[in-house]
Amino acid sequence: MLYKAIVYNALSFVACGLLLTSCGGGGGGGGGTAARTDTPTVASGVLVDSAVEGVAFRSGGQTGETDSTGAYTYEVGKLVTFSIGGVELGSVTGAGVLTPLDLVGGSSDDVEALNLVRFLLMLDEDSDSSNGIFISNAVRAVAANWLQVNFATADLEAELASIMSDVASADGRTPTLADSADAKNHLEDSIACLASGIFSGSFSGDDSGTYLMWIQSQRYDPDFFGDTQPRKGVTSALIYSNGDATVYGVEPIEGLSYNSNKTIVSGTTTSAAVYSGEVKDYNTFVNGVWSFSSMQVNARQVRSWPSAELLATNTRAISAVDAASAAAD
Repeated sequence: MLYKAIVYNALSFVACGLLLTSCGGGGGGGGGTAARTDTPTVASGVLVDSAVEGVAFRSGGQTGETDSTGAYTYEVGKLVTFSIGGVELGSVTGAGVLTPLDLVGGSSDDVEALNLVRFLLMLDEDSDSSNGIFISNAVRAVAANWLQVNFATADLEAELASIMSDVASADGRTPTLADSADAKNHLEDSIACLASGIFSGSFSGDDSGTYLMWIQSQRYDPDFFGDTQPRKGVTSALIYSNGDATVYGVEPIEGLSYNSNKTIVSGTTTSAAVYSGEVKDYNTFVNGVWSFSSMQVNARQVRSWPSAELLATNTRAISAVDAASAAAD
């Protein structure tokens, strides 16, 4: 029989400003730091596709432009709307970290999300997103005359023809439009970097003990994956059982999902240990489920775990109850 237990807001890791620096592409706070005021309550967040500077934001009475870290302010519980001149990028409830996926919903496979990323990359003054995306003052000025872009279009180059001409004149350069494959790779790299970190805590239930779960932005592991291709968004975990005085391993896989729900999974049913949940604001693990069984059950993804390291001998259900501090990936 398979037992499952919910993990309630139990895991946390260091703010993603440090993670952005380590992965490349700007910085920024991650937790939505609240400033105590009368009503409304104001908090700060960052807009990241690399850090994006020069995007206008509006949330209640909060207005301005994102800075070099992508920082903006918002009224807690209200929508924040991002725009560049006459082009609205999207509206979403304010949060500590927002990405193009949050602005349009969906996943890194969706045309609308990829076109938004392509648009932002095209606007970058030096065409080098590794140091952040900077929209020049000249482009911001001419953008006041732009009409709304249809980001769901199948022909973004035609849709942006007049805008790209304006950018060329304003910046004195020839702007280039990344293709969808490059945009997807860039977006997934950014999300993997944001999500990367070490989550730790304690658990209770049929057993008790401690756990360590981590998300790696990239992992090079020929011995495990069988080739020299780096994997990104790799998830894995270690569980220490007080009852068994044993450490159980959760198989590393490319378990980070690149969608607006920020879901993750680590382990496979063939290894009998599966860990899944969501990463809220890229700094807290929520709605988690730890499943541990010697049986095979329905799986999101199946790979074999080396039998010598398959330590499961019985079935247990455990749930995290206490949070602990953690370090960066």
